Amino acid sequence: MPMDPNVHFLIEQCPSMPNQSAQMQGVPYIEAIRSVLWPAVVSRPDIVFAVGIRSVHWEALKQIILYLKTTKDLWLTFGKKSKTLVEC
Repeated sequence: MPMDPNVHFLIEQCPSMPNQSAQMQGVPYIEAIRSVLWPAVVSRPDIVFAVGIRSVHWEALKQIILYLKTTKDLWLTFGKKSKTLVEC
């Protein structure tokens, strides 16, 4: 599941003190966001909401990446069973 419904994210959870910001210095957060934006926009509508909501939380972003890794072989198929109209 790309988003845990039991976790609530608040602006107050963002780093506000210098030591909190320093802890995030070595985290490849921007690179990770970039890596999930392309699949979200192009082929993974199931994570679009989660990427948008979770863009301020590193642990949540790692969960989205794990979700993408574990569901990479799944496909969305639109159309009737007898004739596929669109396959993504």
